[in-house]
Amino acid sequence: QGTRFELGFTGKKLVFSPVNHFSDISFSLLFNIFIIKEDNRKANFKDKIVENTIQTINNLKITEEEKEQRKKIIIEALNKIFNAPLIILLFVDVNTYPDLVIYDGALAAQNIMLTAHALGYGSSFQTSFFPEQIVKDFFSIPEDFKFICALPIGKAVQIPRIPEKKPLETFIWKRIFTGIYQ
Repeated sequence: QGTRFELGFTGKKLVFSPVNHFSDISFSLLFNIFIIKEDNRKANFKDKIVENTIQTINNLKITEEEKEQRKKIIIEALNKIFNAPLIILLFVDVNTYPDLVIYDGALAAQNIMLTAHALGYGSSFQTSFFPEQIVKDFFSIPEDFKFICALPIGKAVQIPRIPEKKPLETFIWKRIFTGIYQ
């Protein structure tokens, strides 16, 4: 019997159960979730990510004007990500079954995002802004955990329009192979 772990949002909850507690701010099944809700901790983490981003851009062999443009665009994106009331960092234990565990992490992320969406919240799968070693160093994550993604969760500014359904024939191709089963 595991312990219920709830992330609350104004009366609605994302509930993960059963779980084994990894520490006071994460839990583990085949994956581990690290939750950032505390504003000053989130701000310190954001500062570290922005610092790394600026350093990376400064090392590019592009003009100063291009560097400033990229910094502006990326910092705007990071501000939107860190504006979310909750950021989940998802890790997998590479000792479980190293060749496949990354897929479990991606599936776990998808399920968290679908649950958030079902409750009326927006989320996104973020990797590029979060270099694994910086994330692991900042939160003292052991080396045998692989970072999968960051999932900011909050009220969506805009819900994307659902596209019109296309006929099945437009994206399924029939190919016939010759051989013994013909």
